[in-house]
Amino acid sequence: MTTDGLTYYLDWAIEREQFLLKKYDVTNRRNTGLARKRVYLAATRIEDRFGNWVDYAYSGDKLQSITSSDGRSIVLAWSGANIVSAIASGGSVWRYEYSTDDIGATNLSSVVNPDGARWRYSFSNIMSDPLVLRPDPEVHYNPCDTDSDIFREFDSVDFRVEHPSGAVGLFSFDHERVWRTSNYNNYCPGQFGPTWYTLWSLKNKRVEGAGVPQQTHTYAVDFSAGAGGAKWNSTTRPDGTILRSQYGTTLSAATIGDSNVLSGNDSLLLAEQVLDANGVVRETREYAYAQDPTVNRGFSVRLGARLGRTLLTDEVVRPLIQTRTVRPGDEFTSTVQQFDALARPTVTVKTGRFTAAP
Repeated sequence: MTTDGLTYYLDWAIEREQFLLKKYDVTNRRNTGLARKRVYLAATRIEDRFGNWVDYAYSGDKLQSITSSDGRSIVLAWSGANIVSAIASGGSVWRYEYSTDDIGATNLSSVVNPDGARWRYSFSNIMSDPLVLRPDPEVHYNPCDTDSDIFREFDSVDFRVEHPSGAVGLFSFDHERVWRTSNYNNYCPGQFGPTWYTLWSLKNKRVEGAGVPQQTHTYAVDFSAGAGGAKWNSTTRPDGTILRSQYGTTLSAATIGDSNVLSGNDSLLLAEQVLDANGVVRETREYAYAQDPTVNRGFSVRLGARLGRTLLTDEVVRPLIQTRTVRPGDEFTSTVQQFDALARPTVTVKTGRFTAAP
């Protein structure tokens, strides 16, 4: 139940097969596979504090219908893994149409509204990875996870969305290799796990159409290992203002008891900035974390057990301990002084100074 009185009945389990994980068997000195399933708990009912409800019915992992206490309903029809229609209780029908690309992948191509108007979707090139990771760690184990994406068909892809009114959204992607760390420049696998990975990166999105002024968001990503243990990414908005985000890239190993764990700011959000259209910083937020596992703060510094022999930052508990916000003439700081056993803040001190308005 939520604080505003909504009750969710999450009592329908949906299972999806996942790739096997590789774990090194020290005794037998060989790799073994760990089979996995991802389980989703889907809602069968949502009810508000007045007794109004919406029910969801499933068949396996597919939603079949939605009904509500006021008598309205939606029924979905499927063909294999694809939705082909949605029929509302009043008789309105939405139809879904698909196309197959050159490597056999099925993509949504259009949605036909009840009035016959269409949403249209299209790709300029193939974005799918032509190589399929085999679920067998002895045959195909890839410590970089996305290493096979290097063998993509194209370096760039545009995704086009057309609104029934004629407005068009264009999303441009490039395929990039991203380096994680600034102090460990090894290819996969490494002592600290993958040091680089590949992905499709959104470069810009543009919305335009009749009566719609062109609006463009541009994204700049630092794909290097960063300088000085950090790197900046930014988003330029249509009005020229810029949002910048700084992420950490440092890693080191620390000994806790009889095992090693990672420390450092790898992947942590360190700062955010808002710049006006002239490039002047109008606001900065700085973040500090409990990233050194050798410091006892009253909670466990590790989560779970490591499956492989490489060290991972994901297994280290690194809660936020301080946020500092700076604006021209103003400064505010929130500092956590004490955590409970689950790394949740129990004592927080907030301070600040500001310039009074004239």
